[in-house]
Amino acid sequence: MREDATEHREIDIVRTFNLITFDIISDLSFGESFDGLKTRTVHPWITAFYEFMMLQSIFIQLMNLKIPVLSNLAKTVFLPMARRRVGAMNYTKAKIEKRLDQGNERPDFMSFVLRHNDEKGMSRAEIQATFNLLMIAGSETTATLLSGCAFLLQKNPHVQEKLEAEIRGKFSDESEITMLSVTHLKYLDAVIEESLRCYPPVPISLNRTTPPEGATICGHWVPGNVFTFHAYEVTAILITKQVVVGVPQFAAYSSPLNFAQPQSFVPERMLNDHEAKFDNDRRAVLQPFSAGPRNCIGKK
Repeated sequence: MREDATEHREIDIVRTFNLITFDIISDLSFGESFDGLKTRTVHPWITAFYEFMMLQSIFIQLMNLKIPVLSNLAKTVFLPMARRRVGAMNYTKAKIEKRLDQGNERPDFMSFVLRHNDEKGMSRAEIQATFNLLMIAGSETTATLLSGCAFLLQKNPHVQEKLEAEIRGKFSDESEITMLSVTHLKYLDAVIEESLRCYPPVPISLNRTTPPEGATICGHWVPGNVFTFHAYEVTAILITKQVVVGVPQFAAYSSPLNFAQPQSFVPERMLNDHEAKFDNDRRAVLQPFSAGPRNCIGKK
């Protein structure tokens, strides 16, 4: 990026963030990087992943409409295409097997799994599934948030100036920036939290299942095991119908019922000494990593 800046070349920041995060997470998961930044190319696995997510989204929406013609179209056209993309993504299996054979000496995610993997630990199949999930959840979502944050800062120069002042006031050299030292940057935390509100990486609902005894949701009684919509998980060989409920994140975060001036990018609302007009903000609504005991493993 410094080279590009020196040569006054345009940078596709979204593409760059994706190359960065996929390189990092592949190194931590597989023991080797995709080398996207070095080669300035997108790895075929990443291309297959994005195509799969797009096809899966189209498939789910067509199935949820419950219109026979569209459901049949989804099953005959989009489902086979999505399954082929899953096949292309099986590249990770060989990488995980290779990393498993290298043992636990290398300091990465796998070393911790192997170091504590006794008879009560994870099977190879469970490790495969877990690291496939880590590869997806630990890369694209981070890149999406960073892209949204960069966009919002550019659209709100007064916020960017305030953030720059905090960072440059705290550090005189980049070598001083560590995992521990950045925890003292309160305004940076606020900027990230507000970016998650305005630009959530997962804008749709994260699945929840009603308990057998039923539940009251938004003032409405929902009986046990009664779904509010269908979700279909596209796997390599089948479709699994799940009964779920959930809160669409973007809708919740942009609602004036939950946040004052919901369309405005105001990191100050996330600070304890915010203006009075943000006193009634329902900050507990902001759950971009999901909630409960199975929320995101990467949540700080």
